[in-house]
Amino acid sequence: MNFAGVGALLSKISRQLQDNYESRHRAKTVQEIRSFVGKLGGLQAEHQSLKSHVSLAESIMRRTQSDDFNSILDIEQSLVGGSDLTKEQLAFIEKMLALADPNASVPGVGGELKEQPPASMPNSIHKVLRVLCLYSLWRGPNFKQKTYDSWYEDIVAAFGHHQTITLDNLDRVGLLSRPSSTTQIESSGPSELRGSGLLNSVAPSTKPRSPVHANSIGFLRKALNLIVSDVRESNPDDISYVYSGYAPISIRLLQCLVRDPAVYPANPSSRYAALLRPLGDNNRARPALADGQSTGGVKGGWAGWEDVLNELPGETIDVLQSPSDGDSDVAAADAMVRRRGEKAPATLVVFLGGCTFTEIAALRLLSQQHGHRYIAATTQIINGNSFLDSLVQKPTAV
Repeated sequence: MNFAGVGALLSKISRQLQDNYESRHRAKTVQEIRSFVGKLGGLQAEHQSLKSHVSLAESIMRRTQSDDFNSILDIEQSLVGGSDLTKEQLAFIEKMLALADPNASVPGVGGELKEQPPASMPNSIHKVLRVLCLYSLWRGPNFKQKTYDSWYEDIVAAFGHHQTITLDNLDRVGLLSRPSSTTQIESSGPSELRGSGLLNSVAPSTKPRSPVHANSIGFLRKALNLIVSDVRESNPDDISYVYSGYAPISIRLLQCLVRDPAVYPANPSSRYAALLRPLGDNNRARPALADGQSTGGVKGGWAGWEDVLNELPGETIDVLQSPSDGDSDVAAADAMVRRRGEKAPATLVVFLGGCTFTEIAALRLLSQQHGHRYIAATTQIINGNSFLDSLVQKPTAV
């Protein structure tokens, strides 16, 4: 659930619980009183659960209502929306660098939080780099060398000279690229280097595989309809609700594979819309599904999306698996799935390297909309801090 809808949901649950408690005054007969007493234990458990969730919501709201959080959110939404930053937003980034704390704790890294986080988190290198990397990715060719050099010097001055290794790591994987950088990670090279893992350690990259556009992320924003302006946070009808208007690329790609027409609800004349299923009478809503009906599952593979894939990192494959007559194990597994009846339709979505809770939330929404199970399998659950932590150079004890 988007944090913007937490308050309304808790208020609704509170009213329902209050109505259930008030039903004791309407109990007139012995049977009605006995029925209420039988439900009392469940009501008390719900009451305790509501108190816990209200306490958690208060903690979240203290964070999301802070000036610090909203200033960063404003910067993120401006960049993702394709706008340049204002002087005030750039000044806030400079302030983050000026008030940097090299010893700050980093939430979400190194295990669970042991204490309640403050409303305003200290300016750790992870917090600063998340904003700078987002700027580099979304501004693309508009990222000026002068700006990069200034931020480079500020990071080294604030966090130490060992962070030059961090900045080099970020440049290699394409997260915080030097505007004039011509560094390329070649897939070929001396076998002894590839075998030792020296190249493999930096091979996972955000750099596009075969880019045609100067600003790949800008092209993807339009091609995959990543930005939705009229997002419904409390009653979502599009996966972009998880980021208050931004759709995760990974789940948008899944929608392309399953030919989900919701990718282009407002632009059915788009060239890509022809690859999708018909939307129905209302451009905003899908056709209603009958009980047991499913519109999920991969349909057609990557055919037609080649130009989109060229702007993404990594290789793609498109393989149709079909059991052979002699493959008894596959045949037995298929028969078992068929015996499960209505629970059979499912698609396994594998995230190598990790996925976020928001991507899982988006998958849940698709499962509800498609009448189809999407099962997430991942190597770990990550967030912005833990993702960057593997690239951040740790100080060496002397």
